[in-house]
Amino acid sequence: MNISPHAAIAGHTRIGRKSFIGIGASIIDGIVIGKGVIIGAGAAVIHDIPSYTVVAGVPARSIK
Repeated sequence: MNISPHAAIAGHTRIGRKSFIGIGASIIDGIVIGKGVIIGAGAAVIHDIPSYTVVAGVPARSIK
């Protein structure tokens, strides 16, 4: 797992192995991030993200 600078991860968030969280991304409390996920810089994650998904935007949506 790689968490970039200024990423905000709240409370009871679970992050899977080999996931990447971009600079300035925000993740709300209670979210489950699958393994191999890529979260783009500045993304706002408000829903669980399944494994091997690329998300970006506000709110974060799958782009690949």
